[in-house]
This record gives sequence, structure tokens and C-alpha cells, in this order.
Amino acid sequence: MKQKRNSLDVLNAEINGDNIKMQSYQEKFIKDLSKEDTKIAVSGFIVDKKDNSIIVNDNTGNLIVICETNLDLNNFVRAFGTLFYNQDLMMQADLIQDLNNVNKQLYQKVKLIFNPKQ
Repeated sequence: MKQKRNSLDVLNAEINGDNIKMQSYQEKFIKDLSKEDTKIAVSGFIVDKKDNSIIVNDNTGNLIVICETNLDLNNFVRAFGTLFYNQDLMMQADLIQDLNNVNKQLYQKVKLIFNPKQ
């Protein structure tokens, strides 16, 4: 039976040169998310905020993101995390990146180039 690796196993494997594949975050539009997605990144505006969650809107839909943040409503952010399904698709955030200083129109154009499904 194959055992699950822990962080020390991964560190030792990297030191010993073992090939370990770690899943990367896939940036997606909210409307394109599905139950099969796991590690994702979404960017948009914080349109609602509660004690332990925010709602991010990327102009294609809303996503509930479980996190604690000091960022305010209407801030432009990118959330990285794990998608899960609990009556609705939700994300457990690993990281919230503040994108307020980014040119939003240019950012959306670049995102469309790399993900033309919109």
C-alpha cells in the first residue's frame, strides 16, 4: 500500500532528486469553474465581506472565498486556493493578493489572451 507523503518526505525527495509533481494553481474565470477543478486562482473585486469570507466578482460570476483579510470592499484581488463544493462552489483561500495597483483593463486583456473562453 502506498503511503501519503508529508512535508518532510517532500523535502527529502527534493534533496535526493526524486521527481515530485505538485499541482499548480490554474487561473480561471468564475463562470468556467467546475467540480473537477481543485487548485485555482480567480481575480476580481471584493463585492461582499463577512467575518471569515469574501465574495469575489470577476464580471462572469461570484465566488465565495473562505479567508480572513483586512482588504475592503471594491478592492481588486486575486485569490489562490482549493475549490470545494458545499451546495455552491466555494474556495478555501491559501493566499489573497492585492491587485489594486494593477491596470485593471490591461490585466483583463492579458487574461483574455491566455484564457479566450470568455
